[in-house]
Amino acid sequence: MVTPKKTRIAVNPNKPKALPAEADNWAVSGGIDPELSEQAIAPMAAADEPPKKGRQKGKRSNPDYTQVGAYIPKSLDKEVKRKLLDEDIDFSDLVADLLIKWLSD
Repeated sequence: MVTPKKTRIAVNPNKPKALPAEADNWAVSGGIDPELSEQAIAPMAAADEPPKKGRQKGKRSNPDYTQVGAYIPKSLDKEVKRKLLDEDIDFSDLVADLLIKWLSD
């Protein structure tokens, strides 16, 4: 004997669940969500302030610089990165200094 298959109802987990009608009363009347406190609203006001000036732009956005690339052995790359971290030197500055010295020879 063959048993009939049960039909399943698909449930969409992404679909928002319906809220009770009283939950929307504050929104309809133009009020503020009662779950939000004054403390939660205050940080949003700080976002309206203009960004602070004085931050230096990076080389990527500087028209006087261009990006270049090179293939080097992985072992050399690791050694260079370690030494750059130890001496607190920027890789771009190291490459520029080496190229300047090479051109002057």
